[in-house]
Amino acid sequence: LKPDYELLGIPFGADFPVAKKAYKQLIIKYHPDKNNSSKELLYSATDKTKSLNISFQRIKAWEIARQS
Repeated sequence: LKPDYELLGIPFGADFPVAKKAYKQLIIKYHPDKNNSSKELLYSATDKTKSLNISFQRIKAWEIARQS
């Protein structure tokens, strides 16, 4: 999970609300609809959002498992 937290730009083990806020900010910043001025930028933004989604889902799953 450490790389997932690093991708979101937050310290490892940060509280879930902090992770959620960072995720939302980065998704807005790298959303493909906002980065479509060139194909290269669009592909880069798409890859970045996919990585962010995967990382956030892993953190979310870990948080749910930890609370159980």
